[in-house]
Amino acid sequence: MIIISFFNEGANIDLKLALEKQKEKMVVLIGCYKEEHLEFLKNVKTILDVKFGYQSIILEDLYHIGDGSTISNETPRQILHNLISSSNFVIADDTVPSGESLELGYCRNCGAITAIICRYYNETWQRSTFM
Repeated sequence: MIIISFFNEGANIDLKLALEKQKEKMVVLIGCYKEEHLEFLKNVKTILDVKFGYQSIILEDLYHIGDGSTISNETPRQILHNLISSSNFVIADDTVPSGESLELGYCRNCGAITAIICRYYNETWQRSTFM
């Protein structure tokens, strides 16, 4: 995520323009964060970042640091709302039932453009039962 930290008294910085430019490139990835599914989200992140020039972030990366502590005093819901409101769109992996159903509700409430991925594996569609 881009943090604007270059304020000088004499500089004419159009903050609105800077935030719009950030939003054009920011993508949020949500889904199941267990091993196999997290690996899929990481692959999607790599493709978005390298091939298409986006700045994507897997939501789970913002919830916890390696030692299990949270990165801020904000609740996961506050982190999600702030991130979604500063992103261009959201991609949800709906392969298995997990917390993304709640996260998708937040996306809807924020008016976020959301793409839902259902994968085809062993001749069947792999998707959670609620969709």
